[in-house]
Amino acid sequence: MSIVYLAGGFKSGWQKKVVSHHVLIDPSEKEKVGVWTMDKICEWDRAAIEISDILFAYLEKDNPSGIGLSCEIGYACALNKTIILVNEKEEDKFQFINGFADFLTTSFQDGIDRLNKLP
Repeated sequence: MSIVYLAGGFKSGWQKKVVSHHVLIDPSEKEKVGVWTMDKICEWDRAAIEISDILFAYLEKDNPSGIGLSCEIGYACALNKTIILVNEKEEDKFQFINGFADFLTTSFQDGIDRLNKLP
């Protein structure tokens, strides 16, 4: 069993659809508690990625920027974490992050299936 950080947008609630035998860290949950400054958000995210074994990144087609997810992928890559990327974006500007993934797909379910194959 691994620790998995769930990177991606907060609006659709996709995190609740991730069913896994792994321990999941859902950064969207921190938004429900207290007041967060950008410094505190970044500090929390870095600490959570550091203790994780896997980064599951979901770049939904409706995600307007993908900036936070891209930063999280870069940080996880620098820490040599396993990165599963579901990238639904087709625009060229979103293809750069594909090269940082250990597993890349455009299907959310394929990403979940891959995650659940990992120990």
